[in-house]
Amino acid sequence: MIRNGVYNLKTLNREDLHDLVYGATILSTGGGGSPSNALKTADSILEKGFKPRIINPRDLKRKKAIVFSPGDLGGGVSVEEEERFERVYKGKIPIKWDKWPYEKWSPASVKELARFLGREPDVYLATELGPGAFMGVIEQAAKDGKPLIDGDTVGRAVPDATMTRLFLKNTKMLVGVSTSHFGDIIIWKHVADLRRLEDMGRAFATVSGGGVGMATAYEWKDVKNALVPNSVTRSIDLGKKIRESKDNDTLDTILKETNGRVLFKGRVTEAKNDSKHGHLYGDYFLDGLGDYSGHKFRIWFKNENHVGWKDGNPCVSSPDTITLYDPAVKQGIWNWDKIPQDHDLYVLGIPCHPTWRTKRGLEVLGPSAFGFDFQYNPVESLTN
Repeated sequence: MIRNGVYNLKTLNREDLHDLVYGATILSTGGGGSPSNALKTADSILEKGFKPRIINPRDLKRKKAIVFSPGDLGGGVSVEEEERFERVYKGKIPIKWDKWPYEKWSPASVKELARFLGREPDVYLATELGPGAFMGVIEQAAKDGKPLIDGDTVGRAVPDATMTRLFLKNTKMLVGVSTSHFGDIIIWKHVADLRRLEDMGRAFATVSGGGVGMATAYEWKDVKNALVPNSVTRSIDLGKKIRESKDNDTLDTILKETNGRVLFKGRVTEAKNDSKHGHLYGDYFLDGLGDYSGHKFRIWFKNENHVGWKDGNPCVSSPDTITLYDPAVKQGIWNWDKIPQDHDLYVLGIPCHPTWRTKRGLEVLGPSAFGFDFQYNPVESLTN
C-alpha cells in the first residue's frame, strides 16, 4: 500500500536495533554518538510502544516529500570556555555535552522546525552513520509515526557538516533550527552554504556547554542525490553477523563483511584528549603485541579517528574508516568512553564510500582537510 508517496516500510524489532548499534559502532570510526546510550534509547523506543520503521530510498517516490534531518552538533567544551562562562554568568555551565538531557531539549529543534514550516515531515534522515546518530533520529521518527530513510549522507561519522555529500552536492536547505538546553532557539532561514552553518552552529554549541540540537529540512528531490543508500541495513546486517559469530571468528567476520584490514594489534599506553571549538581532539598511543611486537601506533582524532601512524610514518587516513576494535566485548571504541588500557585492541582500516576518493572528496575529507601534508593511500593498498 502506498501512503503519502512512501511504501514497503520495514519495522525494526529489538534485535534489529541492537544489531544496528553494534554494526554502526564498527563503521563510524570512533564517533557517531554513544553506543551505550543508543542501546538504552533502542529499548526505550520499544518500551513506549513506538514502531521504528525504515524505508528504502528507491521506494520514496514523491519528489516534493519533506525530509527532516535532526541531530546533535558539538563534542565538548574547553577549559578556557568553562572559565569564560563562569566569569560572564557567575557560575558553572549547568549541563555540559556529556550530560545532555537529550530527550528533554534536542527534539525541540524538530518541533520548532515543523512549526516554522507549518507542517510535519514525510520522512526522516540521519546525516551521518553512527550508533547515536542513527538511534536519535529513529527515536524521533518513531515518536512522530514517520519512517527513517535507509541511508545517510556520508557512509561513516564525521566531525563537520561540510564533510557530507550534502556539501559536495551543494544541496539546498529549506530551513534549519538549533536549540540549546538553556531554551535558546535559533532559526536559520538562509545560510550561504554549509560552511557558514557549521561555523555559526559550532559557535552556538561552544557557548552552550559544548553542544546543541540541530534539525534541517529539505525536499526529497534535492537531498536524494546526496544520499549514501542502505547504510542503516548495512549496519544491521554487520551487527547481526557479529552477534551470530563465535568469539574466535568475530574479527574475521568483520573484515570479510567490510572488506577491512588489520593495521595493528596492541595495547593503549597513553590517551590524550582536549575539547575545543565544539570538538573533541586527541591521540591514542599503542605498543604492539604479537606480530606487531616492537612497533608503535598512534591514532589522531577530531571527534572521529582520522590519521594513523605506524612507527612514526602515516599509513592510514580519512576518508577511510579507522576503528579501534576490542575483541573482549566485540565492539568498536567510542572516543568519549574511557579506553581500556588492559585490553588487547586491533586497529582496523575499512574502505570509504567511493565519493570520498574523488579529487573533490579528498579535498573535503582527506588528510589535507585536517591540516596534514601527506598523500592519501586507499586502505586496500595496505597489508598486515
